[in-house]
Amino acid sequence: IMVVGFSLFQRGETVKGVADLAMGLEPLAGTAAKAIFSIGIFAAGISSATTAPLAATYVITGILGWSTDLKDKRFRAITTVVFILGCVVAIMGGTPTNIITIAQAINGVALPLSVCLVVYVANDVGVLGSYKNTAILNVEGLAVVVITLFMAYRTFMVYAPKMAQMIG
Repeated sequence: IMVVGFSLFQRGETVKGVADLAMGLEPLAGTAAKAIFSIGIFAAGISSATTAPLAATYVITGILGWSTDLKDKRFRAITTVVFILGCVVAIMGGTPTNIITIAQAINGVALPLSVCLVVYVANDVGVLGSYKNTAILNVEGLAVVVITLFMAYRTFMVYAPKMAQMIG
């Protein structure tokens, strides 16, 4: 999607929806561009629809200290809730482009928290022992935290008004 979008941007074209992205493949694939792009989008959607709820469940159960066994009732319940929530958002949230935009904006704002958690764990002797971060790695980690905070701020300032329009 990024390569196709860049291709269209270079040609001065605009993208109003997912279907417009297929035009970026036309120089390479000709009349088959729409079919190829459709297959790619379908594959991406199916793989995300199955792996995203599972990944979220691993994160939630890991944070809560619960079992990550696929047969555990709490694990299955969380997977089901995350999957159903995703379906509800997809049904109620409008166009796929808006849903993807909102999801990526939320990810961009949540990124600094993830980076902070990684730096915290990388300094935990109980977890990493002698492999914990050195002072230089902590300075680099702090730089990454600052950069991601800036990116999150920028993402929020750009996309918060757009998300409010999409939702409202």
